[in-house]
Amino acid sequence: TLTTLDIGNNNISDEGAKAIAEALKTNQTLTALYMYDNKISSEGAKAIAEALKTNQTLTTLDIRGNNISDEGAKAIAEALETISVDKVSKDELQFLSVKMMEQFAF
Repeated sequence: TLTTLDIGNNNISDEGAKAIAEALKTNQTLTALYMYDNKISSEGAKAIAEALKTNQTLTTLDIRGNNISDEGAKAIAEALETISVDKVSKDELQFLSVKMMEQFAF
């Protein structure tokens, strides 16, 4: 059973992020997802955020080093409020503005 998926630094871009997001909606075993340095923009981040709202198993998410704007970061942050992802640090969400960091108080 796959519990950790590390696809960091593979340039999957938004298309790949959307595919992963679709899989996350039904996956019941994955606990850690590493998607760092993949040229994901806010479009891909929003797809991941939507999937996080239904996924109940993921506890670690690494999306640092992507091209995610505040809009995508906000979508991720809002999704994190509704689930039990507990290993998303400020460093991994480095793209968040200071105001957003304070608002969501990671």
